This record gives sequence, structure tokens and C-alpha cells, in this order.
Amino acid sequence: MPGQRYLQASIEVDGQVALQTGFGVPDSWGKDQTWQRLTVISFELVDAKLATPSAAALKLQGKVTVKLAHSSSAFVTVATDRITLVPDPKNKGRWMITADDVKRLAMSLQ
Repeated sequence: MPGQRYLQASIEVDGQVALQTGFGVPDSWGKDQTWQRLTVISFELVDAKLATPSAAALKLQGKVTVKLAHSSSAFVTVATDRITLVPDPKNKGRWMITADDVKRLAMSLQ
């Protein structure tokens, strides 16, 4: 029977955690499959100064890093100069990376 891997996910801006979440994936999933899961995962805002609850989008710029870690060990780390998140329609106050950005940043996994 296959196992699960629980990942801690964070989005940092200039070295400071801005958003975070956690989610599970099958142990058999590699980096690509796990990264694609981000299209349905929402993040909790850690730094409330970054957005207001009614904002249509959260645009982060600077040194932006998306980190997925398992048992405190890096599983996937992607750096970019920008990322856009939109409100999660099912979870008020939570944010989702746009599908376009998930796809664009997936190229960095290669």
C-alpha cells in the first residue's frame, strides 16, 4: 500500500515567509507531479501587510522563493522575481498561486 508524504509549503519574499500551508501527496509522486498540485492548494497569509481580504490579486515581487519541504528537508525550491496569487473561492482569507504561474515556474524544475 503506497504511503503519503506531508509537505510544508511556504512562499518567501526577500527571505521573509509571506504565506504558508501544508498538504499531502503520494510517496510515489516526483517533483513535477507534486508541483502541479499547487494549482489546487491555498496558502494562509502570514504577513497581513501584504494584502487586504478584498484584494482581487496578490502580486509579490522581489526575491520570491516557493519552498516545499518534507520533514524539514527541501523537496522543491523555486526562485522567481514575481508571483501572483488569487483568493481561494472556497476558503475565505486564503490565496492560491495562479495556474499560469504554476505552469511558468514548473519550467524551473527541469
